[in-house]
Amino acid sequence: MKKIIVLLLIATVLLASISACAESSIIVATSGDTHIRTGPGLDFTSIGVLHRGQGLYYTGYFSIDSRGVAWYEVYLDYSTAWVSSRYTTLYY
Repeated sequence: MKKIIVLLLIATVLLASISACAESSIIVATSGDTHIRTGPGLDFTSIGVLHRGQGLYYTGYFSIDSRGVAWYEVYLDYSTAWVSSRYTTLYY
C-alpha cells in the first residue's frame, strides 16, 4: 500500500511540473548514451540512441513504468518515441 501511495505522489508531482512545459521543452541525455524506444519501458524496441549532450523536443507527455521510472515522450523525425528519465534531463 505504501508503494502505491509513493508512486501516486511521484506521478502527481511529475504531472504538475511536466504539464506546465511547452512543446519547446527539450530532453537532453545527461548520464551518457540512452536508448530511444518505441514505448515507455524496457520491453519496447530500441530504435536509436540519444548520445550524451544531444537533445530531442518533449511532447508534454510522460508515463511511469512498473519500476516507477518516468519515461518522456519526444519528437523523433515525423513521429514520437520515448526516453527514460534516469538518463536524461528535462529543460523547459
